Amino acid sequence: MKKIFLSVGLAMLSSYCFSQLNTSMYSQGVCECMDSSGGVQKSMIECFSKSIEKNKAQFNKEVGGRGDTSENSVTELFNELLFDVQIDLIGICKSFYQYMDSLDRLRDKDLNTDSLQNEMLRLNLLDQSKKNKDYYMVKANLFIQLGDYNNALKISDSLISKDSADVVGLLLKALVLDKKGDYGHSEQVYNKLVAITGKRGFLLFAALAKRRKEAAKLSK
Repeated sequence: MKKIFLSVGLAMLSSYCFSQLNTSMYSQGVCECMDSSGGVQKSMIECFSKSIEKNKAQFNKEVGGRGDTSENSVTELFNELLFDVQIDLIGICKSFYQYMDSLDRLRDKDLNTDSLQNEMLRLNLLDQSKKNKDYYMVKANLFIQLGDYNNALKISDSLISKDSADVVGLLLKALVLDKKGDYGHSEQVYNKLVAITGKRGFLLFAALAKRRKEAAKLSK
């Protein structure tokens, strides 16, 4: 059952709320450092820390601007900058984009189709009284993982038709659009989720969709 929730869970786990910071002075240096280090996964934090050190005066200014120079405040700013820099890097750094793209697609690797189909059969046998939003979320994820995007989209559209701001329905729709390669529209839905929820974590997925859209255009 764990993998069934992974598509939605990945987005939800990345949903931090905070204001956008000025990251341009950090991002390019991080990209160059990672490219020279030969590996995104191992060097990301190290390269970001080096960029912070290089721009220490600006970092200290941002810490001071918060009116709190405690260790917790510095750590909080570090994490917020790291997140925003990752959004930047998806757009400007090829190696980081490729890493994030492969990581995002990894959640659907090595799925057990028989297990998914058995779970679908179990869901179909549930009493009508148990068919709540969680039921439809799980069922739509099963459809997505089985490659049945049309039925997954029917569920998401049904949820959205009842409430245009339904977060689960919108997230499911964005995931289906991603799978179908409709990155322009999935980017719009992710940005709508940011506006509705205030959770900037969805910007990470919007940035991926935007970069995939650009990559698809170049490949034609």
